[in-house]
Amino acid sequence: MDKNHARPGFKIPDITLPGWFLCVAVMIALVWIIDPFIDVVLLRHGTLGQQMFEQGIHEIYFRIAISTLIIIFSIIVSLFLIHSRRVAKGLRESQERLVQNYHLQNVMSNILHYSLGPVSLGEILKFSLDAILSEPVFSLKNKGSIFIADDSNEMLMLEVHSGLDEALQKMCAGVPFGKCLCGRAASSREIIFSSSVDGRHENTCEGMLPHGHYCVPILSADRVLGVINTYVSAGHNNTQVEAEFLTMIADTLAGIIERKRGLNALRMSEEKSQLLLNSTGEAIYGVDLDGECIFANKTCVKMLGYRDEQDLLGRNMHNLIHHSRADGTRYPLEECIIHQAITTGKGIHLDDDVFWIADGSSFSVECSSYPINREGLNIGSVVSFSDITERKNRDRELIESREHMRNLAKRLQEIREEERTLIAREIHDELGQTLTGLKMDLFWLSGRLPKNWKHLPRRAQEMISLIDSTINFVRKLSTELRPSMLDDLGLKAAIEWQVQEFAQRTRCKYRLDLKIRDFSPDSDRDTAIFRILQESLTNIARHAKADYVEISMNEIDSQLLLTIKDNGIGIDKEKINSSSLGLISMRERAGTFGGEFSIRALAEGGSQVTLNIPYSRGIT
Repeated sequence: MDKNHARPGFKIPDITLPGWFLCVAVMIALVWIIDPFIDVVLLRHGTLGQQMFEQGIHEIYFRIAISTLIIIFSIIVSLFLIHSRRVAKGLRESQERLVQNYHLQNVMSNILHYSLGPVSLGEILKFSLDAILSEPVFSLKNKGSIFIADDSNEMLMLEVHSGLDEALQKMCAGVPFGKCLCGRAASSREIIFSSSVDGRHENTCEGMLPHGHYCVPILSADRVLGVINTYVSAGHNNTQVEAEFLTMIADTLAGIIERKRGLNALRMSEEKSQLLLNSTGEAIYGVDLDGECIFANKTCVKMLGYRDEQDLLGRNMHNLIHHSRADGTRYPLEECIIHQAITTGKGIHLDDDVFWIADGSSFSVECSSYPINREGLNIGSVVSFSDITERKNRDRELIESREHMRNLAKRLQEIREEERTLIAREIHDELGQTLTGLKMDLFWLSGRLPKNWKHLPRRAQEMISLIDSTINFVRKLSTELRPSMLDDLGLKAAIEWQVQEFAQRTRCKYRLDLKIRDFSPDSDRDTAIFRILQESLTNIARHAKADYVEISMNEIDSQLLLTIKDNGIGIDKEKINSSSLGLISMRERAGTFGGEFSIRALAEGGSQVTLNIPYSRGIT
């Protein structure tokens, strides 16, 4: 039977030359021992010999048969002895391998356990080197070093060492890739073994004793992280066990180095992030999808009235600071806009909201929420907020101040109009009546002058003409101060008269479209509209150089819309935004009654004034 097809569980061992010698020796010994026994006991004196003679069996055949059995038996015994020897040898080797693996696993376990503690990378490497060199089952000298590759990945820097003298430390402080045994191991990414100080030892010094090296690269993916350098005695034989041991240690250190660097990078990133968070004036906190706090900066902790970040971590921020509205009523979680932004992953901004602090009081905030995405998944949100209590107080004070100023301006306008009305009435009544009386007296006097005083009647007529001019001027001045038709006939008539006066004075063509019928008269409002129209037409006459003007007034949704267009040279944006008293006055007049005033340049040339002011419907 072919040995390759022997039954399972048994394999015929390969017999070497010493094995054959053993088989032959066993056969000779057995034949030598048993042959006298066969001759004396079986053949000469035993019944077996007599039976053989009686049956005609020759003695020689019997001896051959017995020798064959002896040979087969000796072969079986020899094979059993050889197999037993090999089994024993295998058991010893397995036991040695188990011991070596145990020590290897023990070294790796100690290194991994130590690396998980609060220690630096240098301390881990030093501990690892000592653990490697102190392992008794491997034939390593208590001398070695570990190098780490620099950022350029072109130089090995001596990180830790054991047993190196000062001269060797200086010599090996930095080893370029490709130089000496360590550099060659880094550049080739393979284990370099040397049993003596040969030509590859480029870093040598006087008095260096004979020795050998294992130089094992520490690899991670496509990068060289460093090199483990151990010393062996001169003439030491390279063994697979030692190479595998050092390779496994190098692989373990590669993982530790990468992990430690990753943790250092993460810690630095966290420190930078925390520094950035703490340096900003805004309060910032982060929450997970359950709304529980995962971080908070110092400004946030201080604004919310807590001692440190630990008071907030893990707590539901809605229940803690956003549980109620400004009036104290409960703010349900499902209605909370910030919580909705967290769950939907959408950013939001609230101009005015309320947060509650540790002592139970509240303050106004402006806040924003931005989603935290990781690999396309929403895992929470970052909420930033700022205290706007002072800003709201300033805004309220500013609004109150503006309201006071507007009321003051309104009152000043009213006083101004009252004074204008009073002056116009006094001029019209007192001065007009006086001038009319003078004119009548001159008529009476001119009729009684002597006929022979030819120059006196002519002089009297000139005085009457002068009085007529003065009366006309008084009437015009009275009308400009306060058009009587504004009080007597209403806004529409006053606008028609003012536009006609403007056209006569400037010889400018115009189109007037007044579609106002059913709004209640309001003296103050109508005066404001009329004065804005009057000021706009005055500006056109002075600056626009226009020869055509369109004036329209419409009623739209309880609003009076007055529009004045011209085809002049237009107006610059700088003048629109300037502090012109005329424009400011018109804006304030409109604002007093809740209206809006605007002026803009038209693309086709000219400018447009728009006044939008509310009114009450009624019967005129």
